[in-house]
Formats: sequence, structure tokens, C-alpha cells
Amino acid sequence: MEKLFFGKGLLFRFILSYTIFVIAVFSISGWFFYRYSQSTLEKELEMRLLNIAEVVASTIQVNYLMRLEPGDEDTPLHAFLIRNLEKIKDASKARDIFVFDRQNRVLLDADMEVPIGKEYLLLKLDLAELETVWQGIPSASTLYWGMDGKLYKSGYAPIKDEKGNIVAVVGIEAGAEFLEIVNKLRTQMLLIGLFSIAVAVIISFVIARSIVNPLNRFIYAIETEAMPSKVDIKAGGEIGFLAERFNQMVDKLNEKDRLLQAMYEKEKARADSISEMSASVAHEIRNPLGAITGFVELLENKVANENGKALIENILFEIKNLNHIVTDFLSFAKKPSLEIKETDAESFLDSIINSAIAAKEFKDIKVKKTIAPNLQLHVDLIEMRKAVFNIVINALQSMTAGGALSISTEKKDSNIEILISDTGKGIPKEIEGRIFDPFFTTKERGTGLGLAIAYKIIEAHKGTITFSSEEGKGTTFIIRLPIRPI
Repeated sequence: MEKLFFGKGLLFRFILSYTIFVIAVFSISGWFFYRYSQSTLEKELEMRLLNIAEVVASTIQVNYLMRLEPGDEDTPLHAFLIRNLEKIKDASKARDIFVFDRQNRVLLDADMEVPIGKEYLLLKLDLAELETVWQGIPSASTLYWGMDGKLYKSGYAPIKDEKGNIVAVVGIEAGAEFLEIVNKLRTQMLLIGLFSIAVAVIISFVIARSIVNPLNRFIYAIETEAMPSKVDIKAGGEIGFLAERFNQMVDKLNEKDRLLQAMYEKEKARADSISEMSASVAHEIRNPLGAITGFVELLENKVANENGKALIENILFEIKNLNHIVTDFLSFAKKPSLEIKETDAESFLDSIINSAIAAKEFKDIKVKKTIAPNLQLHVDLIEMRKAVFNIVINALQSMTAGGALSISTEKKDSNIEILISDTGKGIPKEIEGRIFDPFFTTKERGTGLGLAIAYKIIEAHKGTITFSSEEGKGTTFIIRLPIRPI
């Protein structure tokens, strides 16, 4: 099953961002549409109310209006004026038409709910609009809620006498039923918005999948194998172009890998041939060395002169040194053939330390051991002894004026660490990268193969060797070996 590396996150972000965009667009556009519709319809209602108010103001006979006094509700004059208001009210479908004076006292009320001469207290809510009307300019109130829970709006127009003086004001109150239409429209827009969001989510999911799936194939092809494999993506546009270029890159990498593998096999065969030839040469050198040693020892028995004996001792020493060089060269040239056995770490390291410290030149060295008890190593005893011995000898040789050798062990994760520290002169920074190179040495005498042999043996055990050093203070070599047998 194809693994999704980052598709879910990208898919989620794509859908979320697209959905947020759609919601934002619909919310903003819906809000502007709602406000625009409400404002337009409210202005239309306001103009309608003002027109009706001006019509009423022009039809009322001022001389009749001014005759009305409190208690005239049953007079023919009042009935005549009310009939005219009712006609206009029914024709305009207004909720109420009323006339009042400067003190907000009612002169006429089409609904006959407020008697003549009584103050209409609700008019105090529109003092600013009424102030404009008493200046001769028709005006309308803002929308307000009635006692029945519905929205209403009032329009006012001045009533003037023959001399142009404002003697009263006519008020028209009408319901804002249009807002119910706007509210229904808002509900419909909300439903359309929700439907659009659902469609946007589906569309964004489809689009995101068309992008994420090819990208996942790219990542899967890169991450699941040592070498990337070709991807089978049949798509146009940028994705198709990227797939084509990716497959071309894979072809080039495969070709380079094939060439590198061929070169590696060729170099490996060459190195194996050189190694075999070197081992044969070393064997051929060792055989005559043995014979020369025997002849020199026979000669030593026949020489009585002390000077002659001294020369023979020097010859034997150099033969021994040459034999040591040949032995090191053979150890480095041949591939380690491991016979893994379990051994106690403490006794194994003790034997190496005792053998190394036994030499006369190392008698002023103090040894500190911190070896975990019952710790088992799985190693080739001969090869690993050779590797650790070379590292210990190297540490001892770095302390020419005496010092301290510390050896400790500890378990870390799935490895056993062997730490070998000295208080010698340390390793200069400029040669730190070369100390494991074969034939590299800073000593006057030596093959330069000790650490190279140790590196090769530890590597054959699937382990690693590293070091840290500070000039004038000493060096610590860290050998890491797997706990389980290889």
C-alpha cells in the first residue's frame, strides 16, 4: 500500500484555505448585499411616507383643523376630517395617520386611539426629525420596533396656513414589511452559502488530490529505495513536466550508478590482486629472513671478539625489526577471517594491558581500569586482541615522560564502548584526518600500520573507532562494538 508522506497535511491545508476563501467571499458579499438591499428599500419606504404625508398635509383644510377642541370627537367636523384620513390610510396601506401641534398634542388620529388635545409621548423619540419638520422640511424617523414586535417607520410633513405659517404636522406610520423579505433572502443566501461551501470542499478535495497524489509518488520513489525509481504519472501541466524531468534524472542516476559499480568492481579486483601479491611478496621476504637469522646466530657462536658480537647483535635486532614490519604488512594485506567467540571483557582487557605494560620503557605509566563486571564481548580473540593492543601501545608510546593510561567500558544502546585514554602529547589538528591511513606515522621507527590494522579489524566486527584529542593533554580512543554477535 502506498504510504502518504505529507498528503494529509497538504490536503487539509488546501481544503481549509479554499473553504475559508469561499466563506469569506460569501460572507462579505452577502453582508454588502444585505446592507445595500435594506438601505435601498428603507429609502424607498421613506420617500413613500414623505409623499403620503405631503399629500395629507395638502388635503387638510387648516381652518377646519384649527376649530377642533378637546371633546370634539363626536362632532360632524371631526368625523368629516377623519373620513378623509381613513381614505388615504386605506389607499396607502399605512398603519396610522395622525396630526399634532407644536406641543405634540394630537389634533386628529385616524385610528382614534389618542383623543384630541392629548400629548403623543412616542413623538419624543423623534425630536431631531420633528425639529427639521417644524423648520418646513419633511423628515422621516429611523426604523423602530413596535409593541407587536414588528419594525416601523414614520414620515412627517408640515401643514401650513394661507400665510405659509406651519400650524401642525402630519405623521404617517407604516410597517417595514420589506425587511421580512430581506430576512428571508438572508436565510436563502445562508443556505446557498452552505451549499457553496460543501461544493467548494468537494472541488478543493478533488484538486488537492490531483496535486498530492503525484507528489506522494515522487516522495515514495525517493524515500523507499537506495536509488530513486521512476514514477508513473500521466498528467499535463507542471506536474507532468516535473514527472518527465524526474524520470530523466532517474535514468541518468542509474547510468552513473552502473558506471560507478563497474569502476568499484574493477578497483576491488585490482586491490585484491595487489593484496594477494603483497602477501606473497611478504611471505617470500619472511622465509629468507628466517634463514638469515639462523646463519647469524651460528656465526655468533664462532665469533669471540666483543666488537664482532656487538655487530651481530645489531644485525639480529634489525632482522627482528624487519620481521616485525613484514608481520604488520601481512596483517594489513590479508582480509580478517573472524571466528567470533564470547569472552569476558575484564579478563580480555587485563591480558592486553599486562602484555603491553610489561615492556621496560613503560614502567613509569600508571594504569586506571573501570571495567564493568560480567560484561561479555563477542569478538575474534586473536584479531581483536591485535587491534586493542595496537591502540594501547600507541597510547603508551605517546607518554614518553610517563603518565596515566585509563581504560573503561560501558553499555550504550545496542553497543559496548571501550574507552582508551592517555595523558600524552595529543594529536595535532592538522594530522587528525590521517591517523588511520596506512603507512602514516610520526615516529622515527614504525610502519604506520598499527592504527590502520586496528581500524580494519574493528570495521570487520561491524564496529567503529573514533577519537578525541587535545594537544598537550592527551587522546581518547572510543571503540564501539555491537553487543550481539555478528
